[in-house]
Amino acid sequence: MARKALISEVEVGITKLGDRAVAELRVDPGMKVADISKVLGRITANKELMQRIGLKGCTACKSGLDFIIRTRFDHVIKVSL
Repeated sequence: MARKALISEVEVGITKLGDRAVAELRVDPGMKVADISKVLGRITANKELMQRIGLKGCTACKSGLDFIIRTRFDHVIKVSL
């Protein structure tokens, strides 16, 4: 059985929690922390983007920025309770 090659891709979603914005990063399974760090660096380096989406905090050390990092799944079932 041939293994499917992983294509590293990151989806970024923004959610508001009170007066703060939270960025949720959905990453491919097996993506390395170093690659995720590069993505975070690209997001925080763009001050205009940070301002537009409402992320606040120290962009130099990334403290005070709210990020949730999750594995992205190919098949997701949504269930209403």
